Amino acid sequence: MGFAQAIVSFDALKQAVGDSAWTYPAIVAAVALDSLLPVAPGETVVITAGVLAADGELAIAAVFLAGMLGGLIGDNASYGLGKLLGHRGDRRLFRSARARAKLAWASRQLEQRGGPIILAARFIPGGRPRPPSPPARWRCPGAASCRSTPPPRPSGRPT
Repeated sequence: MGFAQAIVSFDALKQAVGDSAWTYPAIVAAVALDSLLPVAPGETVVITAGVLAADGELAIAAVFLAGMLGGLIGDNASYGLGKLLGHRGDRRLFRSARARAKLAWASRQLEQRGGPIILAARFIPGGRPRPPSPPARWRCPGAASCRSTPPPRPSGRPT
Protein backbone atom coordinates (compact mmCIF):
# COMPACT_ATOMS: atom_id res chain seq x y z
CA MET A 1 0.00 0.00 0.00
CA GLY A 2 1.45 3.31 -1.04
CA PHE A 3 1.42 6.48 1.03
CA ALA A 4 -1.26 8.14 -1.14
CA GLN A 5 -3.49 5.09 -0.87
CA ALA A 6 -3.04 5.06 2.93
CA ILE A 7 -4.13 8.71 3.12
CA VAL A 8 -7.20 8.00 1.00
CA SER A 9 -8.05 4.98 3.17
CA PHE A 10 -7.70 7.02 6.36
CA ASP A 11 -9.90 9.78 4.94
CA ALA A 12 -12.54 7.16 4.10
CA LEU A 13 -12.28 5.84 7.68
CA LYS A 14 -12.72 9.37 9.04
CA GLN A 15 -15.87 9.91 7.02
CA ALA A 16 -17.33 6.51 7.92
CA VAL A 17 -16.56 6.69 11.63
CA GLY A 18 -16.86 10.39 12.39
CA ASP A 19 -20.53 10.65 11.52
CA SER A 20 -21.69 7.32 12.96
CA ALA A 21 -23.76 7.03 16.13
CA TRP A 22 -22.17 3.61 16.68
CA THR A 23 -18.60 4.89 17.01
CA TYR A 24 -18.48 5.23 20.79
CA PRO A 25 -20.38 2.00 21.54
CA ALA A 26 -17.99 0.25 19.12
CA ILE A 27 -15.04 1.59 21.16
CA VAL A 28 -16.64 0.30 24.38
CA ALA A 29 -17.29 -3.12 22.80
CA ALA A 30 -13.78 -3.45 21.32
CA VAL A 31 -12.05 -2.58 24.60
CA ALA A 32 -14.38 -4.82 26.64
CA LEU A 33 -13.77 -7.72 24.26
CA ASP A 34 -10.03 -7.05 24.42
CA SER A 35 -10.19 -7.62 28.19
CA LEU A 36 -11.55 -11.11 27.57
CA LEU A 37 -9.75 -12.13 24.36
CA PRO A 38 -6.18 -10.99 23.71
CA VAL A 39 -6.73 -11.09 19.93
CA ALA A 40 -9.37 -8.34 20.00
CA PRO A 41 -8.07 -4.99 18.68
CA GLY A 42 -8.95 -2.84 21.71
CA GLU A 43 -5.71 -0.83 21.79
CA THR A 44 -5.79 -0.28 18.04
CA VAL A 45 -9.36 0.99 18.17
CA VAL A 46 -8.59 3.41 21.01
CA ILE A 47 -5.43 4.73 19.34
CA THR A 48 -7.27 5.19 16.03
CA ALA A 49 -10.13 6.94 17.83
CA GLY A 50 -7.59 9.19 19.56
CA VAL A 51 -6.08 10.13 16.20
CA LEU A 52 -9.55 10.85 14.83
CA ALA A 53 -10.30 12.94 17.92
CA ALA A 54 -7.10 14.93 17.43
CA ASP A 55 -8.24 15.58 13.87
CA GLY A 56 -11.61 16.86 15.13
CA GLU A 57 -13.70 13.92 13.91
CA LEU A 58 -14.49 12.59 17.41
CA ALA A 59 -14.75 14.10 20.89
CA ILE A 60 -11.62 13.26 22.88
CA ALA A 61 -13.51 13.17 26.20
CA ALA A 62 -16.05 10.73 24.76
CA VAL A 63 -13.24 8.54 23.37
CA PHE A 64 -11.59 8.54 26.80
CA LEU A 65 -14.84 7.67 28.58
CA ALA A 66 -15.70 4.96 26.03
CA GLY A 67 -12.26 3.36 26.47
CA MET A 68 -12.52 3.55 30.25
CA LEU A 69 -16.04 2.11 30.27
CA GLY A 70 -15.00 -0.72 27.94
CA GLY A 71 -12.07 -1.60 30.21
CA LEU A 72 -14.31 -1.54 33.27
CA ILE A 73 -16.92 -3.77 31.63
CA GLY A 74 -14.31 -6.19 30.27
CA ASP A 75 -12.39 -6.48 33.54
CA ASN A 76 -15.58 -7.08 35.50
CA ALA A 77 -16.70 -9.67 32.95
CA SER A 78 -13.34 -11.45 33.31
CA TYR A 79 -13.60 -11.27 37.10
CA GLY A 80 -17.16 -12.63 36.94
CA LEU A 81 -16.04 -15.45 34.67
CA GLY A 82 -13.34 -16.40 37.15
CA LYS A 83 -15.82 -16.26 40.01
CA LEU A 84 -18.36 -18.33 38.06
CA LEU A 85 -15.90 -21.04 37.07
CA GLY A 86 -14.06 -20.95 40.39
CA HIS A 87 -12.43 -24.10 41.63
CA ARG A 88 -14.49 -26.27 39.24
CA GLY A 89 -12.58 -24.68 36.39
CA ASP A 90 -9.30 -25.19 38.24
CA ARG A 91 -10.00 -28.90 38.70
CA ARG A 92 -10.84 -29.27 35.04
CA LEU A 93 -7.94 -27.19 33.67
CA PHE A 94 -5.23 -28.23 36.14
CA ARG A 95 -5.44 -32.02 36.34
CA SER A 96 -1.78 -33.06 36.54
CA ALA A 97 0.31 -32.75 39.69
CA ARG A 98 2.70 -30.42 37.89
CA ALA A 99 -0.14 -28.10 36.81
CA ARG A 100 -1.60 -28.09 40.35
CA ALA A 101 1.83 -27.22 41.77
CA LYS A 102 2.10 -24.28 39.36
CA LEU A 103 -1.40 -23.15 40.33
CA ALA A 104 -0.49 -23.33 44.03
CA TRP A 105 2.65 -21.28 43.36
CA ALA A 106 0.61 -18.68 41.44
CA SER A 107 -1.91 -18.57 44.28
CA ARG A 108 0.84 -17.88 46.83
CA GLN A 109 2.37 -15.20 44.63
CA LEU A 110 -1.00 -13.49 44.17
CA GLU A 111 -1.66 -13.58 47.91
CA GLN A 112 1.74 -12.03 48.66
CA ARG A 113 2.06 -9.58 45.77
CA GLY A 114 -1.43 -9.31 44.26
CA GLY A 115 -1.47 -5.60 43.42
CA PRO A 116 1.94 -5.36 41.71
CA ILE A 117 1.35 -8.58 39.78
CA ILE A 118 -2.00 -7.39 38.47
CA LEU A 119 -0.59 -3.97 37.60
CA ALA A 120 2.48 -5.43 35.82
CA ALA A 121 0.40 -8.00 33.93
CA ARG A 122 -1.58 -5.17 32.34
CA PHE A 123 1.51 -4.32 30.28
CA ILE A 124 2.48 -7.85 29.21
CA PRO A 125 1.03 -8.88 25.83
CA GLY A 126 -1.54 -11.58 26.50
CA GLY A 127 -1.32 -11.00 30.25
CA ARG A 128 -4.03 -8.39 30.39
CA PRO A 129 -7.03 -10.70 30.22
CA ARG A 130 -5.67 -13.01 32.88
CA PRO A 131 -5.34 -10.87 36.04
CA PRO A 132 -8.99 -10.15 36.89
CA SER A 133 -10.12 -13.79 36.91
CA PRO A 134 -7.55 -15.29 39.36
CA PRO A 135 -8.51 -12.93 42.21
CA ALA A 136 -12.09 -14.11 41.84
CA ARG A 137 -10.97 -17.72 42.18
CA TRP A 138 -9.10 -16.87 45.38
CA ARG A 139 -12.14 -15.04 46.75
CA CYS A 140 -10.78 -11.52 46.74
CA PRO A 141 -13.79 -9.20 46.70
CA GLY A 142 -12.24 -7.34 43.77
CA ALA A 143 -9.02 -7.32 41.78
CA ALA A 144 -7.79 -4.17 43.49
CA SER A 145 -8.45 -5.55 46.97
CA CYS A 146 -5.86 -8.33 46.80
CA ARG A 147 -2.90 -7.69 48.99
CA SER A 148 -0.53 -5.25 47.34
CA THR A 149 2.35 -5.62 49.76
CA PRO A 150 4.03 -8.73 51.12
CA PRO A 151 2.64 -9.92 54.44
CA PRO A 152 4.65 -8.84 57.49
CA ARG A 153 7.17 -11.37 58.74
CA PRO A 154 6.85 -12.63 62.31
CA SER A 155 9.34 -11.03 64.70
CA GLY A 156 12.45 -13.00 65.61
CA ARG A 157 12.52 -14.74 62.24
CA PRO A 158 15.41 -14.04 59.87
CA THR A 159 14.51 -12.18 56.68
